[in-house]
This record gives sequence, structure tokens and C-alpha cells, in this order.
Amino acid sequence: MAWLLTTYVLYFPFSVWRFGSTIGKRICKIRIVRSQSARPTGFWRAMGRETFFFVAAVIPVLGLLNPLWCCWDKPYQQCLHDKVADTVVITL
Repeated sequence: MAWLLTTYVLYFPFSVWRFGSTIGKRICKIRIVRSQSARPTGFWRAMGRETFFFVAAVIPVLGLLNPLWCCWDKPYQQCLHDKVADTVVITL
């Protein structure tokens, strides 16, 4: 369990903070940036985004609503974890 937690903290938030995307996001040519300034996210903002995504996944209704929220959100099509962290996904 400690290994999974360490990997989670080191991979997802660190990758989004340092590179703007994880390996999968780079393959899909998308990045995570701040919604107001389009600047890269900080480590703690990326950590909050990923933590909310993880917590939402274990709560039954929220786990379903989180990824679907972008289907009807206008104008930025943000999921709930993006709204919490004030981030947006952009294509390169």
C-alpha cells in the first residue's frame, strides 16, 4: 500500500506539475494548465486535482459524475476535479 501511495504522489502530481502532462496525456497531445492564465500548474494544485480525482472515484455517485461533468459543462468542458483545482485541459 505504501508503494502505491508513493507512486501516486510521485507520478501523477509530479508529472502534471513538471511537464504539464503524464505519459498518456503526452501521447494524446493534451496538457493541464491553469484556467485563468494558461500557465503550468503548481505542484500543490496538481496534487489537489489528483487527490480529488482519487477521492471522487471511491464515492459512488461522485465517481460517476466526475468524469461525465465535462459533457455538459460550458464553456471549458471541465470535469469536477478540474473545477476544484481551477485547471483546464488543452490540446497541443
